[in-house]
This record gives sequence, structure tokens and C-alpha cells, in this order.
Amino acid sequence: MITSAKQRATLAVLLMRANQIVTVDRLIDELWGPAPPSSARGSVATYIWRLRRLLQTEAGEDCALVSVPDGYRLQVRDDELDVTQFNRLHELGRAQLAQGEVQSAADTLSAALDLWRGDPLDDVVLHGALADEATRLADERLAALEQRIEADLALGRHQAVSPQLRLLVERHPLRERFAVQLMIALYRSGRQTEALAVFRRARDQLAGEFGLEPGEELAATHRMILRSDAPDRPTAADGPSGLRVPQRRFYGRSTELAVLGDALHDRLTAARPAPLVCVITGTAGVGKSCLALRWAHQVRGEFPDGQLFVCLRSHSNLERVSALAALRRILRDLCGPAAQLPIDEDELAKRYRSVLARRRALLVIDDVPDAATAALFLPDSGGSAVLFTSRAPLDELTRSHGAVHVGLRPLNAQDSHAMLADRAASADRFADHASTAELADLCGHLPLALKLAAAHLEKHPALSVSEYVAQMQQGDRVTLLGGAQQTVRRTFDHSYHTLRDADARAFRLLGLLAGPDTDAAPVAAMLDVSFADADATLQRLCAAHLIERTADGHFGLHDLLRAYAADRARETEPAGGVEGALDRWLDWHATAAVAADFILDPLRYRAPLDRPPGAPPHPTPAHRHEALAWLDRERANLVAAIFKAARYKRHRTAWTLAWGLFSYFDLRKPWTDWIDTYQLGLSCARAAGDPHGEAVMNYGLATAFYYPRRFSEALDRYRAALSIHRQTGDRRGEGVALNGIANVFMESDRLDDAIKYYLKALTIHAADGNRRDEGVVLNNLSETYCKLSRYREAERYAQRALVIQREVANRRVEVFTLSHLANARAGQGDLPAAFRLLREAVDLASQIGDLQAQAWALNYLGHVALQSGEPRESRKHWRDAAAAFAALGDPAAAEVRARLLALDHDLPAPGHLLVPESGASSPADRRSDGDLILDRGDTGRR
Repeated sequence: MITSAKQRATLAVLLMRANQIVTVDRLIDELWGPAPPSSARGSVATYIWRLRRLLQTEAGEDCALVSVPDGYRLQVRDDELDVTQFNRLHELGRAQLAQGEVQSAADTLSAALDLWRGDPLDDVVLHGALADEATRLADERLAALEQRIEADLALGRHQAVSPQLRLLVERHPLRERFAVQLMIALYRSGRQTEALAVFRRARDQLAGEFGLEPGEELAATHRMILRSDAPDRPTAADGPSGLRVPQRRFYGRSTELAVLGDALHDRLTAARPAPLVCVITGTAGVGKSCLALRWAHQVRGEFPDGQLFVCLRSHSNLERVSALAALRRILRDLCGPAAQLPIDEDELAKRYRSVLARRRALLVIDDVPDAATAALFLPDSGGSAVLFTSRAPLDELTRSHGAVHVGLRPLNAQDSHAMLADRAASADRFADHASTAELADLCGHLPLALKLAAAHLEKHPALSVSEYVAQMQQGDRVTLLGGAQQTVRRTFDHSYHTLRDADARAFRLLGLLAGPDTDAAPVAAMLDVSFADADATLQRLCAAHLIERTADGHFGLHDLLRAYAADRARETEPAGGVEGALDRWLDWHATAAVAADFILDPLRYRAPLDRPPGAPPHPTPAHRHEALAWLDRERANLVAAIFKAARYKRHRTAWTLAWGLFSYFDLRKPWTDWIDTYQLGLSCARAAGDPHGEAVMNYGLATAFYYPRRFSEALDRYRAALSIHRQTGDRRGEGVALNGIANVFMESDRLDDAIKYYLKALTIHAADGNRRDEGVVLNNLSETYCKLSRYREAERYAQRALVIQREVANRRVEVFTLSHLANARAGQGDLPAAFRLLREAVDLASQIGDLQAQAWALNYLGHVALQSGEPRESRKHWRDAAAAFAALGDPAAAEVRARLLALDHDLPAPGHLLVPESGASSPADRRSDGDLILDRGDTGRR
């Protein structure tokens, strides 16, 4: 038994890197973090000495802790390390399940899960890069559990697994796979009504607590049960599936599919698993993405840990997706929304490779610009596969990484004919083989051009193939991309020239827009027509196959068609017409975003946007949940609009749109979008010479820095905002900035300075009648006095704050005020009142769908439960709080986990005294056992 926490941590680091060299610096970083004591090296030497003595006694000859230059290596056999045994059994069980050996899979996976004893590393606290290892191991355990339950379901053990699944669904609401499995288990047990109820609860919880819609697998299972045709066994892979739906009709490419299939077979049957890297290259419009998706869907069952598609948009006139943004998205999908991802680029790349090393996932990375970018996505171990598509040759990947290369050429004559004939109402129309062959030649045998030609013929049933060929031969021969793409341009030209004038203009202008897709409302604004007219136009363009409908009913353009449309706009549209259309499109997004922002937080400081905007041309959501859902759906388009406005020097529109997203960003915490758009907005405000814009962009940027504890940057931006507000005489802005500065001081434990700045802000807001902001500052003062253990003063401020929160309906801050009031009551010994207030706070946070507010209330509830002698309840609340904080990327997750560790091992809780401070004279003047205060995070302080 190792009683020393640091010695346990030392052993844990060595075991997680068994048979590898662990440097002394790495041990110091893991044990103490960025601020180790001066005695750290000596302490490490002591821990190693003690471990050697222990291992020599207990581990025998085959386990040795040896010294090497600059560090140590712990030599361990595979059968001695439970993690190694678990990984081996998990991999074997997963393979057995994929091959249909369900009984063997159930036995193997059960054996793997039997190796677990409690939570991973639950008695170890690490501070460095390995700190997330516990989360990764827990995710692996859940994945194995999902797969074992799938095997049980396939074996007919529906009733046996139902009770366990109910517990898993309650504890892991974001892992929809458990809800799917529970629905199937209940349905097969003849309990269809209960199965449908599981879906309703999952849907309501996802929407109410997280602002999310059910995933496709959950929704599909619901539909199947409604139709009473649920499958005999689950058929979807266990990991996340983000592949785009492949085209229903597919032609040719049998040779290319065989090359990819043979490469996968070779890797799967190899003695040791190794990553598979494939590259599909070819000219634009030749069908690279279509082939990639076809093959990915064919082999998705071989990759149970996930199948994902990411387009980098390297050849689109949309904003490119950076490799780092793509890596973050992949990691979020593979590890779940609770994953905490590093900000540092190198650390992010390391995490990506580490995750893939433990998984068998399939990644399709579409439209890669060059080999250097592709290299960032290459796994260095494990059994995953990465499939790239690119117009560039990417020969370097073949030379340096053994990539399987598929050079895609246009379709052959037979497949081209089949594609044209299959899309026609009557195959007899293509009985004229000579004309059909000539049409295919004019289309360059490129699938995109052939599809457009077939759509045109389908639209004009009286037109013969030979007549169509003659028309194309007489058409515009101007090249778009040069070389082979002259034929694509010729096909585009003909489809374009058949459009009515209004539709042609809409198509041209669509090519100039930002964002991955659109719907009729912003297009109506752009064209200055009614919503109905815009929708009809989009429907006609979709019928002509010049745009395509997305899975959620929006409309998008192929990148070649987008480029073609943009070129046509530049050739045809007068400058004033383009600028007017763009301004209307941008104004619609700004107006719609600000309208949604008013729904989320109607009374927040938003000068100079203090009055609700006029209604956009199509109604925006009327309620909070609808506003959040709309903003979630449109976020990529809104962010793209900010960048578009900046590029076209619509500076005020750019920063106004960013400011209109503040409440949404504050709730959802999309750090990259938030910081990028506000930095751009700040540049735009400065370029426009707009002090109001500069002030609020500084304030918003400061808040984005504040949450991830980048306090120095946050303080600089808050002070910049304060200076401008004072210069312009904006007293409310001055008060809000003072509150922001006080928040930073609060987080930095400069509590006297925090109180001084809070009181300055309070004076301004109270004098000017800004009740909403007055209530926020009173809430913050209550928290500050709780941290000082001055509970009676904290209670007075919380009571005043609560009156205002309810008066102005600031329900989000009301959650935090209830929590601070509970803290103050608990500090004075009134635990029943504290518990009652916190239950009210948790329920309110759940009602408004605010995960962060709910996390803090759950955290406080855990403290009260512990003080009430209910450690089991405390552990439950803290685990839920830690999961919620982690889902938000909030650093408070680490502190809550540390408290769980302390609870499980009777250690002092971090940051708390277990005895009253000397000189404390009453419960209201001292910090009590189990004090509710955490030293970081958002507790309603905006």
C-alpha cells in the first residue's frame, strides 16, 4: 500500500509510460505543474528510491525500475499491467463483435470490464499532459460497455440489460448510444410505450439542458419503433458517425473501389495493426468526394470507434477550414463534448495522435490543399484509416508514409452512358448512341457535368440528345479553370442560360455569399423579394441541379458551381447591384442575430444596440430554446458573415454582428469563433474610428479571455474598454467594465480589490437605475463575501440581488444568486435551507437550458450534501457537475474532480480548511467544514 499521494502519482506516470523513458522534468511537470517547489528534483529522487524498495519486495525479478540518462524506465510485462490487458481484450472483443461472433465478444468484453476497480486514477492527481488520461480511460471503459451491451442484445438478453441501461442513460445523457440500446431492449421485451418514453426524455433533456437535437441514430431508432420495424440487433457503429450521405446513384469506379478495399484488407489481416492512409486525387468535378464517401460507407463497419467527414474547403470561395479547427472538431466528435482540448497547437496535434492510437476510426478529409496540411492528420499508430481527397498529387504522402494512391480519371464511355440514361425518364431517349457519346465527350465524362446535362434533358423532354449536343457546341467556349475544365464550363453555361432572368440573378449572387449553406430568409433579403418568391427560386435552382438541398433543408453549392456563379456575377452584375445585395444579406444576418440575442438576454448591456431591431423579413425564433437552436444551426453562417463584412470593409456591420452574438457565445463557449470574431471586430471598429465598437469589442474579447483564465489578457481588454467608456461618457459601459475588472480580481484572490471595483460599479448602476446590472454586481459581492467567510454580509447582498433578478427576470443570474444565498445559509449552519435553495437553483437552470449555471448549482449541492452527512449524494452531484464543466471546457472540472478524489480518500478538500480559523467567533464569521466556495469559474458575474 502506497500512502503518499505524490509517490502514487509517480508510480502512475511510470506505469502509463511503462517500458518508456520518463524524464525527471516530465515527472516534475506531472506531479507539480508549472510551479514546482525548489525541492522537486530531490523529492522525485526520494519517491523513486521508495518505489524501488517496494517493487523489489513485491514485483520480483521481472519488474525493474531502472535509471537512464535524464530519467527512469519502469520495465513491466504485458500481463502485469491491467491497462494493457484491458486494451488487448477490448480490441479482441471489438473484432469478434464486428465479425458476428457475439457470444465470444460478450465473454471477452466482460472479461475486459471485470479488470476495472472503480474510477481510473481516482487516487492520483496529475498536473501535466497525462492529467487527461483518466478521462480517456473512462471513455474507453464506456465504449467497451456499449459494445458488450450490443453483444448482449444480439444474444437476446434484453430484459437482463435494461436495468443497467437505465442507470447508464441517467448518468451519461450525452452518450446517446445508451439511450438507443435501452429503447431497443425495451422494444424487444414487448414494452414499446416505455421505449418511446425513453426517446422523449432523452430529446427533452438534450434540448432543455444542452440545447441539442437528438442524433441521427437516436432519431432513426425512434422512427423504427414507431413503425414497429426496429432491427433485430443494432446495426450502427459504436462511435460517432459524421459521414455525409452518399449519392444514391453511383456509376463505375469498380477498379478504384477494389484498390481501396484491398489496401484495407491488407491492413486488417496484418500481424500488427497500423494506420491506413489513402489518397484520392484528380481534377475538379471528377467525383473524388463521391468515391470517398461511397467507399467510407461500404467499410464503416470495420471502424467501430467512429467515421467522420471534414471538408477543408481549400478550393472554395468560402472561408477555408483551418487544419487546427478540423482537428478540434474531430477530437470533439471522437472524445465527446466533455473533452477538454489543449489550446497549444503542438499539444492539440499530440492529443489527436494519442486518441487515434487507441481507436479504430475512419476519417475522410476532403479537399486537402497540399501534403503539408495532410501530414497534420496522419496517425502514427493504431488501426485507424485516413482518406484524403485533393486536386494536388500529394505524392509526398506515398513516398514518406506509404499512402495508397488512387488517381481518379473521368468516367469511361460505358459508365457515362449509364449515368445519362439512368437519370432520364426513358432510357430509349439515349438510343442514339452516337449523340450520347458525343454529349459525354462534351461533358468531359466528368460526373458533375454529366449530372447537369441529364438534369437539363429531364427538364426539357421534347429536346433530343442530338439537338442538345448542337446547342452545346454553339455555346460559350470561355474556359473557367482551364484544361479539362473547359468542358465543365460548357455544361454550366448551358444550364445557366436556360434559367429565367430572376433565377439566373439569384444564382449569380449566391456565388458571392459566405457560409456553407443558406435558406430562403437571407436570400429573400439579398434579392429584395418576398420569402415565398425566394423559396420558389431556390426550389427551381435545386431542380436544375445548380444548387443542392442539404440534409436539414438548407441549400448549398458545389464549390465549382459556386466559383462559376461568382465569376458570372463579376461579369454581369453592376457594382452597385452586388454591393446592395451584399449589404442586404449582411444586414439580415446582423438583424436576426441581434433579435435572437434580445431573446437570450433582453436586458444586458449592448450599447449602441439598446433597442430591439425591426423584424427581419422572415420570423426569427420567439422563445429561448428556439433562439438557441437557431443560433446553433446558423453559427457557421453568422461567423462567415462577420468575415465577409470585414473583407468588404463593412466595418460597422462586422463588429455589430459580433456584438449581437455575445449572449450566445457566453452560453455556448465556442472559444475559437468567439476570440477570432471579436479580434476581427476590434480591428474593424478601429478602422471605422468607432469608439463604441472598440469598447464593446474589447469587453467581449476580455470576457472570452476571462473564462479560460487568461487573466492578464482579460484585464488589459477590460481596462481598455473602461478607458473608452469614460472618454465617451457611457456610464453603463463604465460600470460593466468595472464589474469585469472586479471579476478578474475575484478569480486572482485579490478580494479586497474586487470589492472596491464591485462597489464602484454598484454605485454607477444604482444611481442610473440599471437594475439588471445592479443585480449582477450584488450577486458578485455576495460571492466575494462568501469567499471571505463573512456569511451574514453575503446573505444580505444575495437577498438584495435575488429581489432584482426576479424583478427583471434575469433567470440565469438568479440561479447563481440562489447558490450564493445557499452558501451563506450553510455557512451559518442552516443546511436544510441551503439544500432547498440549491434544489431550486438546479431546477431553474434545467428549465432555462443553461448547462454552466446548472454545473455550479450541482457543485454547491455536492458541498451541502457532504455537510449533511450524505457523501454518496455529494459524490453524485459532483460527478454530474464535473461532467457538465468538462463539456463546457471549464477549468472548474479539474477542481471538482480533485474534490471527488479528496472525498474518496479522506483527504482535505482543495482550498478548504477542515477546522475553523483561529479567532473566528461565530459560524457566520468563519469558513466551515465543506465550505461551498470554488476559486474559479463563472458564477453569474457578467
